[in-house]
Amino acid sequence: QRQLASNRNQLFGMAFIMVLVTSVVLGLLVNKFILQRIKKFTDTTLRISEGNLDEVIEFKENDEIGNLAKSFNRMTANLKDTLNEVERHKDYLEDVINGIDDEIVVVDRDYKIVTANDAFLNGCNGAREKIIGTSYFAILHNLENPGDQGLQRKCPAKTTFEKGTLQKTLHSYLDRSGKEKYLEIYCSPLRDEKGAVFQVIEVRRDITERKFIEEQLIHTEKLT
Repeated sequence: QRQLASNRNQLFGMAFIMVLVTSVVLGLLVNKFILQRIKKFTDTTLRISEGNLDEVIEFKENDEIGNLAKSFNRMTANLKDTLNEVERHKDYLEDVINGIDDEIVVVDRDYKIVTANDAFLNGCNGAREKIIGTSYFAILHNLENPGDQGLQRKCPAKTTFEKGTLQKTLHSYLDRSGKEKYLEIYCSPLRDEKGAVFQVIEVRRDITERKFIEEQLIHTEKLT
């Protein structure tokens, strides 16, 4: 029995040593072949999330993680191509909008200018970075409070936000030289995924010349 007890203790000791050695070896293997490679994934995804889409994961092994790395690299390349295509479409649309002579401006519910085309910026005699994010009423009417002088009551943008429908109006004013000018204004709602109006796009067209021609035609008809 003493011999059996000694053999049993030796067996438990050898089993403990084998388990310990096996655990250490498995830990080293897992760290080398799995954890370190997963850390590469993590580091690369962090750099990609920061906007560096040229990052790739380089694995020479042809196992499951290597195949996953190849799929990840293909996904990143496709994402880069998609973003480049979106950027090209964005530049194209900006060129189209900036090529329109009518003034185009987009405002949010706080009546802050979200974006505008070159015609609007030129009409305001201001740089884009100074106008975008500024109060719509401060830029167009030199008013900080949209309720000043009852302006908000006849504002087509406000009516569009309230009713959610296209609004048309004719605005007359005196320019810096004292000449009367006429603006034809169209306000259209922009809706979110729930159908709520979250922004308004306003198109402003100078029809002063057209009004002058119409008045000349009316005067000619009266003379006739």
